[in-house]
Amino acid sequence: VTEVRGSRVAAGERALADRGYTRVRSQGSTTYWRNARTNRCVKTVTSSGRYSAVATVNARACRR
Repeated sequence: VTEVRGSRVAAGERALADRGYTRVRSQGSTTYWRNARTNRCVKTVTSSGRYSAVATVNARACRR
C-alpha cells in the first residue's frame, strides 16, 4: 500500500478501499486503516492534501 504515498487524499482513500482497507480512526493528520481479511493495519499521514507518509504498523494500532 505504500504506493499511495504522494497521492491526493481522495485517490489514496479509493486505492486503500479497493484493497480492502476501512478507516478505523483519525487523530490530527494521521489516519489508521484496517484490512479485516488480512488483519493488517496501515497508518497514513496527510500534508497539503496528499499522503506524505504511508506505513504498515502493528495491528494493535487499529484497535478502536
